[in-house]
Amino acid sequence: MLSNSSTPSLVMEYINKVMICVKNISLKEDGGGGRPTATNIVSAVGTETLNFKKEFALVGKTEEYLLNILNETITSIRELMRDS
Repeated sequence: MLSNSSTPSLVMEYINKVMICVKNISLKEDGGGGRPTATNIVSAVGTETLNFKKEFALVGKTEEYLLNILNETITSIRELMRDS
């Protein structure tokens, strides 16, 4: 997984081994050849999708952008619960 860190789409193939009950993270590719942007997270159980409140580019080392995904997931769930 770490050998593919410069290609986030390849790392996302293994996301269900890193984050429990996560089927995948949707990425929006940058047309200019830049880093992809994470837009939402899809549950492995049922058909739930959580749109991130703030889309963000997957930059830096693998462990850095995986931590950013985790933090944005927590933030988005908190805001969704607060708003409901």
